[in-house]
Amino acid sequence: ADGQAVKWLNDLLALLWPDMEKVALTICKEKITPILQEKAPDRFGLKEIHFSKFDLGKKTPKIHRLACVPTEAFGGARCH
Repeated sequence: ADGQAVKWLNDLLALLWPDMEKVALTICKEKITPILQEKAPDRFGLKEIHFSKFDLGKKTPKIHRLACVPTEAFGGARCH
């Protein structure tokens, strides 16, 4: 397959993974929950919506390949 091995990116992700859950939980509480509170209760007849448990898991996800391809639509190279 095209692309390059990304061991360095997986090493970085493994280093950061224990703290990612805290960051994701903060985003959920500060950004996602207010949107759900605003839009969902009226539509579905609920009093409120909140996350009672949030867990990204202990196993760090792995990225196998990363490819940078030129695209006209984005005005340059995009990695995906």
